[in-house]
Amino acid sequence: MLLDLLVRLFRIQHWTLPMMVTTFLAYPHMDYLMAIVLPIVFCQQAFLFASNDYFDREIDAKSPHKIHRNVISSGRISLVQARIILAILVAVAVVLSSMIGTVAFVVNLVWLLLAALYTAPPIRFKKRIGFDLAVHGITVLSFPFVFAMIASNTYTARNLTISAILILISIFAQLLQEFRDYTTDSLVERNSVIAMGLEKSYAALLATLVMALVLSSFLVLTHRISALFSIVSALCVCWMYDVLRTWRSGNLTEVNVNTFSHILRKTAVCSIPVLFFWILS
Repeated sequence: MLLDLLVRLFRIQHWTLPMMVTTFLAYPHMDYLMAIVLPIVFCQQAFLFASNDYFDREIDAKSPHKIHRNVISSGRISLVQARIILAILVAVAVVLSSMIGTVAFVVNLVWLLLAALYTAPPIRFKKRIGFDLAVHGITVLSFPFVFAMIASNTYTARNLTISAILILISIFAQLLQEFRDYTTDSLVERNSVIAMGLEKSYAALLATLVMALVLSSFLVLTHRISALFSIVSALCVCWMYDVLRTWRSGNLTEVNVNTFSHILRKTAVCSIPVLFFWILS
């Protein structure tokens, strides 16, 4: 029972495979350093989703749809239990990062602070226009790779380009999230999609995909990781097609949910061959 609640709280099914792929992509070695890095990035990602549910508990309780996703809002995990879980995740990440070095320790602390402030009042970056996308871009999906790069001190042009691609995809994912919750969020708070409006937000979706496509194509042409980033490039093209199809339909508020759900399913399916081809390359 508790394990099932933790899986729901951490949203493990959403980020475990991408976390493993991106971490090993930055540092493809099974050694002492990786044995420390993996638990750290796991705790970081778990803390991100758990703290989001914790600080959003009152807002999510007002939504019949969100209250079932948030195990704290529904009371299945108490506030005391949630605080203990968050404290354990922070403690493990801090202690382990101190074993790597000063830079990794400081970066981990800064990231944990950003992750908490993303939803914690009064700052609450997720309701601040522009900051919701920027902070999501550097904390979700991209950070396992970035942290592994920092921990292993491998600041190559290849790794920096991959970091930029992952940040762009993370921003794209946040835009999708804000589209999905557009109706409910517009009643209680503001974010970038609400502020820009649907038309400009679709343009922002396309812009992030074009930049990610250009960078991934650059890696295909200049580095020996063509199998992985050929798939990334193809995935960007598929996303662009789906976004354009929805945009041209004109019925933005009705069509985008079904279309973007299709995109997310496509992402999950594509993550399996991404892992397979990366191992072979």
